[in-house]
Amino acid sequence: MTDGGDMVGGTIAVPQEGSLTGDARMDRAVECAAGLFLERRIADVRMTDVAEAAGVGVATLYRRFSTKTRLALAAGTLLWRRFNARIVALVESDAFLGMSGASRLERMLRLYAEGYVENAGFVLFIDDLDGLLVTEGAPVDAIAAYGHEVDSFYLIFADAYQLGIQDGSVVREVDFPVFYRSVAHALMGVAQKLSRGEVIPSDDFSTGAQELECIVDMAIHDLDVARWMMGSEITELYATGAVLKHEYLKELNDIDDGQILLKFENGAIGMIEISRNANNVYDTRTEVIGLEKSVFTGQEQMTPYKVIGDEEITYDMSNWCLGRFKDAYLDEMEAFVSNVLNGKPSEVTAYDGKMGIKLALAATESFRTGKWVKIQ
Repeated sequence: MTDGGDMVGGTIAVPQEGSLTGDARMDRAVECAAGLFLERRIADVRMTDVAEAAGVGVATLYRRFSTKTRLALAAGTLLWRRFNARIVALVESDAFLGMSGASRLERMLRLYAEGYVENAGFVLFIDDLDGLLVTEGAPVDAIAAYGHEVDSFYLIFADAYQLGIQDGSVVREVDFPVFYRSVAHALMGVAQKLSRGEVIPSDDFSTGAQELECIVDMAIHDLDVARWMMGSEITELYATGAVLKHEYLKELNDIDDGQILLKFENGAIGMIEISRNANNVYDTRTEVIGLEKSVFTGQEQMTPYKVIGDEEITYDMSNWCLGRFKDAYLDEMEAFVSNVLNGKPSEVTAYDGKMGIKLALAATESFRTGKWVKIQ
């Protein structure tokens, strides 16, 4: 690993699981504590419960950890280590080492987001532990190991960012430590709110997993489609947006509805509308207004089935991308296999992936600054 100054692409050093305490009995106690904390929450677990589950005396447990807070920190260190195992598998893979810097960042962030959604108990435990440390204070010696495990992949994220700057897949230099912590806190903050559940009606977490995913990616696919349909590169764009439904997004400096105005190299103009408020349907449409004719494409009705009565007509619509684009996904896979078997190059190249990321970052910059951004 480097300290961030050089591009890396070979062996990546990742944390390995080992003994937390140097004592097999106490390691067992930490494991039992972690299980109980996930099952009952920290406040509802007593030291005697952990001692009984681990088969050790409660006095022995207190001699080693002295307080439940210290035991909870040890359990948190263990749980983070196991949660991070999925990242270890990723960064050690040949596929990861072959990615651009931006793709590495995106893949790791997505993996964290997916992990938070799949492990709600772990997210709630972290929320409980944070509250405990704020209330009772964090023992300096005990917090160090915990903090090290939480931040164990910071250097890998930093290396991916530096690689992206050098290979051109990251087009805007930022204060990376601030960026890293902002995104990490945003992902965990939304995940904790999703895990706690809806508190007020406007929370509406019926699409909570998608909202978490949108922190990483919202309009990139629409930008790809715009480039492809126009057969021309985007030279300039302007983005704006607002929070119209999910008020908590304001705390994250995020939006739930947005628009992007586009200027193309061939002189054409375009507009993209994006929304997290699709009212339980996957509503995707495209309109092309030409000089002589116009084209409108989209799937307003999923199956040829209507119900007529009570002065209304109703029919079904897709409510997720797998239903809406299942044929397209199949075509993609068939085209890929065909290209491999016949030794043909892919029509979609790494350049297209790079431009998608570049345009998405430019749109984010425009939204933050309120200005048009030229695409270099």
